[in-house]
Amino acid sequence: MASLIKKLLWPIVISLFFAIGLYVLFNSSGFSPVTAESNLAKQPKEGAEKVAAVGIRINGQVKAVVKDTATAQEVLQKVKKLLSTSAALPESLKFEEEISFSPLQINAFSILSSEEAIKLLITGEQQSTQHVVEPGDSLWSIAKAHGLTVEELRRANPQIQGDKLALDEIVRVTKQEPLVHVLSTEKMQVLAEIPFPVQTAVDNRLLKGQVQVLQTGKPGKREEIYLITKRNNQIQEKQLLASKVLSEPVPKIVKKGTRAILRNQTSQLASRSGSGKLGWPTASRKITSGFGWRDDPFGNGRDFHRGIDIDGNEGDPIYAAEDGFVTYAGWRGSYGLQVEIDHGNGLVTRYSHASQLKVNKGDKVKRGEIIALIGSTGKSTGSHLDLEVLINDTPQNPLLYLR
Repeated sequence: MASLIKKLLWPIVISLFFAIGLYVLFNSSGFSPVTAESNLAKQPKEGAEKVAAVGIRINGQVKAVVKDTATAQEVLQKVKKLLSTSAALPESLKFEEEISFSPLQINAFSILSSEEAIKLLITGEQQSTQHVVEPGDSLWSIAKAHGLTVEELRRANPQIQGDKLALDEIVRVTKQEPLVHVLSTEKMQVLAEIPFPVQTAVDNRLLKGQVQVLQTGKPGKREEIYLITKRNNQIQEKQLLASKVLSEPVPKIVKKGTRAILRNQTSQLASRSGSGKLGWPTASRKITSGFGWRDDPFGNGRDFHRGIDIDGNEGDPIYAAEDGFVTYAGWRGSYGLQVEIDHGNGLVTRYSHASQLKVNKGDKVKRGEIIALIGSTGKSTGSHLDLEVLINDTPQNPLLYLR
């Protein structure tokens, strides 16, 4: 029996001694997560042996320590590759910072493995600044200006409740900044679209505001070669080197009516067409993205913006720009929650990315009536209203119609 008990207890005793040994080892060695500071801050105990190593200096300061020069060179080559990922072969590739190596005699526990050094240089250090709220600022506009999401900004500022910001309020902006930055240049060939022109003729047989399409437009095609400058794989500059037209655009030809509407002749039509000018759909009049061609906010090249983006806080009311009938109220793909209103005479307005809808399809609405609340649903970078104005299904610049 004693022999059986000894056989059962012996593995437990061995495991216990092993666990105690690990505990003593990690605590006596000062084991801690790897950072630029903790890597160098570990000081050996008095009499502890120092070993030869190599420090990676960034702008004169030692930020990482590895075992030898070969490891340091390997680390920098891998970092350079990871921070310049591209399908194209780069024309040039270099570090923005001044990088050098220096021999050191240092505590062995301060030496990083190749993988630890790569992670440290790429992950970098957390940097924090303060933003003082100015008139017109919102969480969305502040986050966009600093390359953050609204959610990241909220996590750094738990004291902010809702979307309202007070003038002169301090907003903490925290972001992780790599210790090194790779500058690269490469050539990129793209197939660009040439917008078709619109040729307009007046016709006094059509009512004012009516448009008749005589010929549908077709975009042309153009081959473009750019020299792209990147910083840590983020485009900083695009320089056009060459351009070649592959096909010319076909113009769109339309007729616009000029005949005035007589109220006694078209009373029903006039009652639906409103004043002829649209009211602002929000209290805010800050435009964050205009009508027409622009750089896609999600980094997918250039795209044609069919409306305007009006800044606003989540939950702010959205008003009907004119009397009309709701022809759509619901989720519409990348537009998120959207309301569409038909005002008659081919005039339609659309209100997208709402957080909540206040009307239903088929409702009759009055100018200035609350139809939805501002939000950030669908494909959106923050709370705002995307307003579109269409005449006979053709997008128009809303600023030409707003009072």
